[in-house]
Amino acid sequence: MGDLLGKLDGIDSRSVGGLLKAGNWLSLIVGVLSIPGSTPGAGITLNQWESLTSEEALAEVRSHTGAVNLDTGTLRALGSADVGLAAMLIAAIGDQKPLVTATALAEFTTSVMKSTDRTIHLKAAAILATVSVIPDNPSARVMALTESRKVGFADKLIFGTGDQLGITTFTSDAKFVRGALVQGVRLETLVHPPHRL
Repeated sequence: MGDLLGKLDGIDSRSVGGLLKAGNWLSLIVGVLSIPGSTPGAGITLNQWESLTSEEALAEVRSHTGAVNLDTGTLRALGSADVGLAAMLIAAIGDQKPLVTATALAEFTTSVMKSTDRTIHLKAAAILATVSVIPDNPSARVMALTESRKVGFADKLIFGTGDQLGITTFTSDAKFVRGALVQGVRLETLVHPPHRL
């Protein structure tokens, strides 16, 4: 995760073409993001991400370095133009394994696919190359939360999985954290300012 900041910092609209021609870290491809209005097959590709089973994720949590759960807002913040925020998040993650639930991955890639900005696609690819995707496996206490404007179903899956694993969830969704607390569920979180890609 440490070299992610260097990759993200060097990406701007002027360097996109050079990165693609260089065939560097974008060469490991799993999914394709087609840019609307572009030639089919000319879209930016998402890097390969590692997938872990629930048991493998638990083993990472129990390892000497531990793991953290990244929600959609954190993935966006890591790729934002605010390099200071990205650096703070990367420092907080440290040597821990960054995990992303299937729901957070789907939300993030859906938001990236809506953009026609090639720089955003490149940053998303760099971020996804550093994370491990895990299945949604939420705790019973989070799933028991009553849904409201502050507590959504997808959020229950993301935060609940972190809760089930007993790890910190990095998030910009302070309203969910407050909504859960109002209902008597205190979650282990690191809340940071929201930021768009």
